[in-house]
Amino acid sequence: MNRKTALRFGPSCLAGLLLGIGTVVGAAEYDQKIEKEFQVSTGGTLIVQADQGSIEVNSDASDKVHVRVLRHVKGGSQAQADELFANHDVTFRQVGNTVSVIGRNKKDQFRFGNFLQPSLQVRYEIRVPR
Repeated sequence: MNRKTALRFGPSCLAGLLLGIGTVVGAAEYDQKIEKEFQVSTGGTLIVQADQGSIEVNSDASDKVHVRVLRHVKGGSQAQADELFANHDVTFRQVGNTVSVIGRNKKDQFRFGNFLQPSLQVRYEIRVPR
């Protein structure tokens, strides 16, 4: 059976498309920052384990390791952002001259087909002594 269906693209369809684009463009953004500092001496070790995000390590003249974890959620509601932040666990530990930073999601947040859902972006900024 041959069947033809005409799809009409008129003003109402265009308005719906623009409304959808406007929703994405004007999406809310949520940020959360965690900072921690550790007193260390020369010859220490830094261990970073992260299941997502980028890691930037720089040196300075201090005698401390300074860790800043920047977490960002774009889109969704405050409740969704809070859920994503709560799911991302960051632990810090110092044993002697070794500093450990471990960032991981408690449960997998990947939902196939929901690429428009808000997602968590993580950036680790770390300063260590020269």
